[in-house]
Amino acid sequence: MGNIINGNNYVVDKNNMPLTSDKVCININGNNNVIKINDTKFFLARLNISLNGDNCYIEIGDHNYIYGDISINMGSGPMYHINNSKVIIGNNNRFSGYGEGEITIVNSNALIEIKNDCMFANGVMIYNTDGHPIYEYNTENKHPINCGGLNITIGNHVWIGKNATILKGVTIPDDCIIGRASVVASKTFTDSHCAIVGNPAKIIKTNVTWDLYSKEYVDNEADAGNQVINSDIIEKIQFWEKAANIKKKKVLFDISVLGSGYIHIENRTGVYRVAENALKALLEEMEFDIYFTAFAYNDIECIEYLKEYFPSLEHKFVRAKRKFKIHHIFRKDYDICFTPYAKIPSSYRYNIWCKNIIIIHDLIQVLRPEWVQEECQREYRKLLKSLTSKTIVLCNSEYTKKDLLEYKTKVNPKNVSTIPLGVDDIYHTNYTEEDVQNIKKKYGIESKKYFFSISSMNPRKNFKHTVLGFIDFIEKYQIDDAALVLAGPKGWGNIFDGVDLEKYKKQIIITGFVDEKDLPILYYGAIGSLYLSLYEGFGLPPLESIYCNTPPIASNVTSIPEVISNAGILIDPIDRDALIKAYNDLYFGNFDLNAFKTNAEIQKSKYNWDNFKKILLEVFK
Repeated sequence: MGNIINGNNYVVDKNNMPLTSDKVCININGNNNVIKINDTKFFLARLNISLNGDNCYIEIGDHNYIYGDISINMGSGPMYHINNSKVIIGNNNRFSGYGEGEITIVNSNALIEIKNDCMFANGVMIYNTDGHPIYEYNTENKHPINCGGLNITIGNHVWIGKNATILKGVTIPDDCIIGRASVVASKTFTDSHCAIVGNPAKIIKTNVTWDLYSKEYVDNEADAGNQVINSDIIEKIQFWEKAANIKKKKVLFDISVLGSGYIHIENRTGVYRVAENALKALLEEMEFDIYFTAFAYNDIECIEYLKEYFPSLEHKFVRAKRKFKIHHIFRKDYDICFTPYAKIPSSYRYNIWCKNIIIIHDLIQVLRPEWVQEECQREYRKLLKSLTSKTIVLCNSEYTKKDLLEYKTKVNPKNVSTIPLGVDDIYHTNYTEEDVQNIKKKYGIESKKYFFSISSMNPRKNFKHTVLGFIDFIEKYQIDDAALVLAGPKGWGNIFDGVDLEKYKKQIIITGFVDEKDLPILYYGAIGSLYLSLYEGFGLPPLESIYCNTPPIASNVTSIPEVISNAGILIDPIDRDALIKAYNDLYFGNFDLNAFKTNAEIQKSKYNWDNFKKILLEVFK
């Protein structure tokens, strides 16, 4: 099998000696390219490499097995003479089957990386580009609306099924499974141990793994004195044995909040995030057999949520029992009944076998009813009345725990504990100045500096005081290059009554509902955030601000001091002078940012979803 190599290039084996394999066919047009093929075994197969470019690099690591024909294409014809691109394939990977697989890069400065211990069925296609530009029709603008090539990363121990396609910009984490004929497009998946299936592909199951051989085959070979897999055989067998012997607890999980948030995006508040992370934590554990229900009886919304995010689990949705019957006391349907928000129906509450677990977020509905609509007050009184001496209660703060224990319920204090909340991964990212400028343009923020506040617009959030303090600040110091950006869905009440917003429309910007992916950038670009709520059970926005390295100005009442501690400016939420001083300190740089960053790390170590998961699982187990 002849090679065609035009130009000054290097094709070597693991010892940097010229490659002599007759299983590899190479066609190169360019200079300073390096192809290094280490210890790779071919079984009735060949590797075809076509490279049109300069300074490109291809490396195939040790102990790879190719059972079917594979093509690696870098550049294609005179249109795609590329530079500085790489294809790197790690160790212990298997390319199987009889249909040809393909790995293609057609742009410069690109990378396709396949790590270790992966398995590819036949017909797998990996492309880092669309191949051709796409334009808007009937416009003079001839700039492509599709971006060029993007990098692709396939993690360790990934199984990709027959005829699957991996497209540009995709990251597949370790220990995932890509279903047959799936199309994985322009998405960075973050969670390992997932089954990703469909077109477009999405996660259908979590907490999964795979192996090259079945347990029965390994057992039979071991009995015969043969070792058929690599050095992690003992760990794998231990995993199988644990999975086989464990007695799973049946959990009934109330996903009412998730169903509501899926249909009504404005309902994706802190409670939604708590429910989302609780579900994720439980699905990752093999000890639990999860069933779903809707204690708010929004069954259709919840089923739609499962169809979107967990289609393989849709069949495990059960309708909540509305009417209590005496035999419900003795039926052993579930070991645990869990709700992140709603009242547990009496059919489960009085069951002698079922442990009831609920998360309480605050008691504002009964302690400060003037800030809550009447229907919410009524429903929450029912919830508190439904708590029994056996109910396990998780409170999101020490303050909420204190309020609950002081309120007249039947709860046993020994069954009440606190559970810290966290923030989503998008708040862990450092954004660029370009990101900030783009977001400012999107929301009409013309000022060089701005303060940011996010919450639902209702009287308890104290927006009027926040705005009046800002007006006093810019008037007192004659400032025209600072803005106050207020974001969040419209709540209830005329919260800006008497404020001349029109006069300050360039400096007081009310965005309304903000796209979730924009929030961390708005925090990140601000010189400070505001959260002067008069009552909170936790206070997620100040924590989000801390994670974005933006100092919060927040209330020194209820739960908020727990969350912020020394990582921000705590003030009396109705003290106008203190608010003006806080604006002043952040605007003019009189705030110690180094001390803030040190204290912020302390709060981050306390409040994160890992700590939340740890405590949740302790309660469930």
